[in-house]
Amino acid sequence: MRSASREKSPKPGRRRRSRGHALQALRGLHWIVVAGLWVAAFWLGYIGFAHYFALSGSPRSIGDLVYLSLQLFVLESGAVASPAPWPLEIARLLAPAIAGYTAIRALAALFREQLGRLRLRFLRGHVLVVGLGRKGLLLARTLRERGERVIAVERNEDNEHVAACRSARIPVVIGDARQARVLESVRVERAARVIAVCGSDGVNAEILTRISGLCRRSGRRGPACLAHIVDTHLCRLLRRRELSRSDTEPRRIDFFNVFESGASAMLSIHPIRADASRDGIVVIGLQELGENVVSEAIRHWSWGDDPVATPLRVVIVDPQAHARTESLLIRRPLLRQTARLEPHQMALDSPEFRRAEFLFDENGTCPIAGVYVCVHDDSAGLAAALQLHQRLHQQLPREKVAIIVAMTHDEGLATLLSDEEAAADHLARLCAFGLLMRTCDPELLFAGTIEKIARAIHADYLRQARLRNESFADNPSAVEWHELDESLRESNRLQALHIGAKLTAIGCELDDLVEEEPEAFCFTGEELEQLARMEHDRWLEEKRATGWQYAPAPKNPELKTSPDMLPWQQLPESSRQKDRHAVIALPRLLASAGFSIVRRERNSRS
Repeated sequence: MRSASREKSPKPGRRRRSRGHALQALRGLHWIVVAGLWVAAFWLGYIGFAHYFALSGSPRSIGDLVYLSLQLFVLESGAVASPAPWPLEIARLLAPAIAGYTAIRALAALFREQLGRLRLRFLRGHVLVVGLGRKGLLLARTLRERGERVIAVERNEDNEHVAACRSARIPVVIGDARQARVLESVRVERAARVIAVCGSDGVNAEILTRISGLCRRSGRRGPACLAHIVDTHLCRLLRRRELSRSDTEPRRIDFFNVFESGASAMLSIHPIRADASRDGIVVIGLQELGENVVSEAIRHWSWGDDPVATPLRVVIVDPQAHARTESLLIRRPLLRQTARLEPHQMALDSPEFRRAEFLFDENGTCPIAGVYVCVHDDSAGLAAALQLHQRLHQQLPREKVAIIVAMTHDEGLATLLSDEEAAADHLARLCAFGLLMRTCDPELLFAGTIEKIARAIHADYLRQARLRNESFADNPSAVEWHELDESLRESNRLQALHIGAKLTAIGCELDDLVEEEPEAFCFTGEELEQLARMEHDRWLEEKRATGWQYAPAPKNPELKTSPDMLPWQQLPESSRQKDRHAVIALPRLLASAGFSIVRRERNSRS
């Protein structure tokens, strides 16, 4: 039974859209108000002059009154002997004011681009959104609503989203972001963040490379950069290579894929509700999103908070189910050990699909814990979900199997589904998942690989501090991430960025975490000591660069002193042990971001 508060409270996305529609309506009324003031000023002037000349005994013709009223707008006719009638008093103040306002707005519109470029010269700490497709427009608007200074860069001036972006008061620079002059014109080296969401993987990757080179030549650290990569496997490869860099240049480049992050969000919001009688899921559509849903579901099933020992049964329904399932198994052969993939090849508009026999076992019961509809077309996905829901309701009216439909936005057909859900209780388990709205959240996107690992590093540090019974008074770093000083957050990020150099030093590298036990990797005693020393040396160099010095305990962040500001040979054993623990925890921390450590010899054989 739904609570009244849930029924009445609007969704955050709807509140934002309502505010956006209200602003658009106000902007549409703006020039109507201005035109009304022009008419009011003219009419008050006309009445005022007619009254003034009538009282003075020298009435004027209609033409003269019209001419004099128009002259009010250019300060030519308002100087009359006192006392002037009140309509004329108002008109000779209102007319030049509204004329001046209109002139300024007209000049601003005429020189908008030049003024915009002038403002760009003084920008600092802004966010660049490169590419104004659906994702780019959504990100730009979301960032703008959150108070960020946003600049959009779009190559195609005829892109329909350019006007929509400008109407939201977001400056748009027309140009190819792969060209240095375009990047320099938007002051990329002074930007806080850059999001590349062009339609091509190659273009997005090239933009990040150009930005990195430009910032290196200018001697600046540069912005945190994020690029969308459509190919999920390429996205993982680029992310892994970036984290595996053996150099220690603290650049911030990360990659994201809406299908990968969408699958993760979908399973987090709508997890598998399994019990003794339900050991499987159904995935409708095995394209980019469907593949990621299968992988994420298996990861939740085998490695989640409540792992299940038996393999997950995954029923795959797709017009090319056999070929796509085989392709998935070739790329991920260990899936055969952790899941039972059952492909059912059929069209979504076929009688076979309407019968939906894949939902039931030989006894006519439904052993499915959830259905995830992952097709590209919103209409086709909603139609498929409704057919499956109807079929389940016909055969098992008391069963409420969750059916989650991935849709482009939390609006349109998704809104229709929400309205139907509110109207009919038997649709209570039919849910729409807005893919772009859920995945194009800037805060989530920029909490990327490095950020995830940095947070995991601090969470592990906090656990160890609590085991040592350290309080905030003893250790100011022993607080939750959201309470942590930004300089300490940055220290955790730098530690995460150094992982590639550590692993390279001992002949190891990162691989995608698939089905292996993350704790299966163990460092040798010699490797452990080498990496612990490397971590201490890195930390020591970082602290010295920010003005820290040695002083006996306790550590004093205000004075920037620490008893650990010593070479490794002089470091107390208790402090060395902290560095060793940071190394021992690496496999588990990397697993939280989807990576595992492998030795190069073994990886080359595989």
